[in-house]
Amino acid sequence: MTQSVTWQLWSDIKADFASASIVRNCVVFNIGGNKYRFVTRILYPSQKVFILKMMTHQEKDEDRWKEECGCYEAPPVPPTRPVLPPKQKGR
Repeated sequence: MTQSVTWQLWSDIKADFASASIVRNCVVFNIGGNKYRFVTRILYPSQKVFILKMMTHQEKDEDRWKEECGCYEAPPVPPTRPVLPPKQKGR
């Protein structure tokens, strides 16, 4: 697809890939002359693209992928580090 991008917004993706679609928390790219679809999750702050599923146009039309890919679920929350108490001097 692409090697290096600096997408900050959905409109940036749409400018590069006019046939891409947004489905809640996922971006779907049309590949191979509309024969295949890549379902992705894009984390704009870290500039990471995760490919969640690759499927045919027919598989996309069956709509099972929306649940399988978690497009309608909230994005995962990053883990937090536990806050440790400050070290006491002299011990």
